[in-house]
Amino acid sequence: MSDFLQVVFAQLDLAWQDYVEIDPYYFRAAEVDFLQGDPSKAKKKLGWSPKISFQELARLMTEHDLDLAEREAHALGFDK
Repeated sequence: MSDFLQVVFAQLDLAWQDYVEIDPYYFRAAEVDFLQGDPSKAKKKLGWSPKISFQELARLMTEHDLDLAEREAHALGFDK
């Protein structure tokens, strides 16, 4: 989770720790401390490989959400 937050907030030139609060109440009972995906099986069996990097995916998601927020602000008249 913090990897994604670091990438996104760096793009916005902000420190995620100043904006994100993590509440342990919402953790799953069997929460795993470390998860890491391994696409090697998909590549081996399906010939699949990602076309964009993790950083690029985070950038695209951030740009989309910023664009959506700007359009909503405009529609509600908050951009004046």
